[in-house]
Amino acid sequence: MCHNTYDLTLPLDEGTIRPAKRVGFEAIQTSSGEIENFASDVRAFSSYVHTGTHIDAPIHYSPGGKTIDQIDVGIFCGLARVFDMRAYASKLITAEILEECDPGISPGDRVVLLTGDIDKQLENGDYPDGVYVESASLSPDGATWLVNKQVSLVVVDFVTESVDASKYHVKDPSRPVHVTLLDAEIPIVENICNISAIVDQDTIEIFCLPLLLPRFEAAPARVVARLTH
Repeated sequence: MCHNTYDLTLPLDEGTIRPAKRVGFEAIQTSSGEIENFASDVRAFSSYVHTGTHIDAPIHYSPGGKTIDQIDVGIFCGLARVFDMRAYASKLITAEILEECDPGISPGDRVVLLTGDIDKQLENGDYPDGVYVESASLSPDGATWLVNKQVSLVVVDFVTESVDASKYHVKDPSRPVHVTLLDAEIPIVENICNISAIVDQDTIEIFCLPLLLPRFEAAPARVVARLTH
């Protein structure tokens, strides 16, 4: 892409995006051909709001928290610090690992946590079926580490929290990672891809713009990164 700008968004496509055991993405062609002498191609779609690249708002797991339309849009745009965690692909990302990979974050920083897991699955044709059994996940103490660092936004290219609590021998199946981050009003941007151009950077500009869906707990997003040098 031009101007050192890269699209990190998974395509919303019936063949590519279908979360396990949940409603996926469905496209409907409502019109095709000529209408009143004008060429016309009109489509509709339906989608689970957590399909593909999307943003979780606090209310998703924090009762009384902000909905996606109530979050200051400025949180989603600006400089972000990159954690290169490719050495820990498919692993449980703990506080110790975050500390090791920390590029030197400060309170208020946006953070982008990268393992390469989703890109690997896309390349091998394993996405989305492999995402819940092969991707890294964030541990509860990793989530607490991020809260204590007072980050403002968390962006990941893996499953933030394993759907199967037994995968990493996590004893609490109540989604403690989501609860910890969202209780602290830290939105979570999930399922980014195409990380090769940004993973070696310490700092990037990132733009994560959710659809404006009043009262929703999440929304699909177009996520774009720009290199700062």
